[in-house]
Amino acid sequence: MVMVLFSFACKQNDNGQEQPQTAQETAPATDNGADINAEKPERDSKVIARVNGVPIYEDELKNTTVDNLVTDEILYQQGIKEGLLEKNRDRIMEFQKQIIVNDVKRNIVNNMPPQEPVYEEEVRKYYDAHKEIYSSYEIKEINFKDKSQGEEIAKMAEEGVTLNDIASKLGDGVTVTDLGYNKTMSRRFGTKEVGSITEVLEKKDGTYSILEIVAVKTLPYEYVEKPIRSKLEATGRVKAVNDAAQKIAEENNMKIEILDNQ
Repeated sequence: MVMVLFSFACKQNDNGQEQPQTAQETAPATDNGADINAEKPERDSKVIARVNGVPIYEDELKNTTVDNLVTDEILYQQGIKEGLLEKNRDRIMEFQKQIIVNDVKRNIVNNMPPQEPVYEEEVRKYYDAHKEIYSSYEIKEINFKDKSQGEEIAKMAEEGVTLNDIASKLGDGVTVTDLGYNKTMSRRFGTKEVGSITEVLEKKDGTYSILEIVAVKTLPYEYVEKPIRSKLEATGRVKAVNDAAQKIAEENNMKIEILDNQ
């Protein structure tokens, strides 16, 4: 348990009697002479603690304790003294900007008319065009030491000879590895269907390999219909926000410049 002591400086009144100074008068200054308390003025909420006069409110408790809030305020004031406010100015401004942008977006979404429903046809169309996203690919790898064997191996694989049969035929260090359903390795393929092979790949150990897709598993439409529908609805909301932003820009004669710095 953190024990917090609140000390108040005293000043004399007109009769020579000492009286405690107010929170505003005892609040520390920042590194640029500004009053820390000025950044957090008194508001209509119960004050549960003060650090150097800076109020901590009951509604700030949420899932923490008074001790933790006091500790945070102590460390915050120390950071201000060390010049960290100016050091982090850009990050603070970016965070502030994001909060404001999110609030405006929320207002736009809450006030726009109901979206057109996403129809079954749209969901099906998206599923058919993006089946790769919902598919897993079983991959085998044939390994060999002599790069010149790559052309022969690729030719036999394209003719439908299995990698295991190719390895048996060539022998002499040619082996096959079952990589299972490997999402990372699937990126090596141009087309992704059973029988697709890669070009000759050089491995870290100086040997070579060719990959082949031997099986494809695709999630049934029924399993992904709801996520796709949610995705399309979210895309619609993004478009509505973008359209609203363009309208705001037009109404306020904002000058927009897209600069090509490449």
